[in-house]
Amino acid sequence: MSDRFAVSIEIGGVLPQEALDELIDLVVGEVGLGREQWGSYCEDSEEAMGYIRGCIEAGKSLVFVDDQLAGGEFDELEEFCWTHGLMFLANCSGKYEAPANIRWWKPRMEEIVECVSTPEGEPVFPASEILEILNAEGTDNWRVEAVRELIRENKPPEVPPFEIAEATAQAPGA
Repeated sequence: MSDRFAVSIEIGGVLPQEALDELIDLVVGEVGLGREQWGSYCEDSEEAMGYIRGCIEAGKSLVFVDDQLAGGEFDELEEFCWTHGLMFLANCSGKYEAPANIRWWKPRMEEIVECVSTPEGEPVFPASEILEILNAEGTDNWRVEAVRELIRENKPPEVPPFEIAEATAQAPGA
């Protein structure tokens, strides 16, 4: 049995209307996730849809949580996001010898980015990487820019609001 972790996932972007039922099934059935805070679970499809509609109306991304996710990763939900072009940002609190980490992906990225983080989801950089930059040849301005670049490469972008694309009617005979 794998370790269980407290995790959250934020999802944003435009979901095709025809994929909405699949998302609801994942949230309610297979994943059993809470909404935004611990102890507030999506118990059925109607409740999940109400939460999703509320996020859309408020112009917010979806946030789901689980305080006991086996393995600490949302494998099926992340794959769903990838397949349907939705950005996600997942945060795993870590415990024991497993450090906290964040994972994110957005459309046009070739792979998921993962890095060690604080439990609050801020990237953590190994001192060796920073020391390598500080000890490298170059001007102070170059060093500052190199550290900024390291941060840019490892800081996840903001997750956009979640939306559902209107179904497009096909022309007869198409």
